[in-house]
Amino acid sequence: MVRSLTGKHALYFEATLQLRLINKEIIDYVENQFRKAHIPIVDSGEVKNGMDYKVADKRFTRALGKKLRQRYGGQVKETATLHTKIKGKDAYRVTVLYRMANFRRGDKVMFHGERFEVLSMAKEIVLRGLDDPQKLRVKYELMKKVTKIEEENLTES
Repeated sequence: MVRSLTGKHALYFEATLQLRLINKEIIDYVENQFRKAHIPIVDSGEVKNGMDYKVADKRFTRALGKKLRQRYGGQVKETATLHTKIKGKDAYRVTVLYRMANFRRGDKVMFHGERFEVLSMAKEIVLRGLDDPQKLRVKYELMKKVTKIEEENLTES
């Protein structure tokens, strides 16, 4: 469903989508999703380690953050900031941060000194031990502690 932005000024935005540690594929995917949904990108620009988009629909932006996590894995954080009051009600602007992981499903990784294979990356990172077939669920907040093992280092261990 396309929201009507009639009566809104040209720079009206409700949400900021912050993409960090990303690649061209993710940028193309995000811009295509906004285009398909007819959601205007009010402003966009490159920042250190990524891109920022100011857009006119916070609900769509939140949903897009979840889609990115499901499709590519990675961390999503949402924050809301009080912007103004409209007819006595608080109006918030939302910031959705998506940070891509430096590993993908199927990669071999190290976590707390043990070797694992990444089974899935949805709400949590699911790992299976290479030496002991235990499964382990890791929250995205700990994503920085999971490091990808390069193929040549895999055979040395």
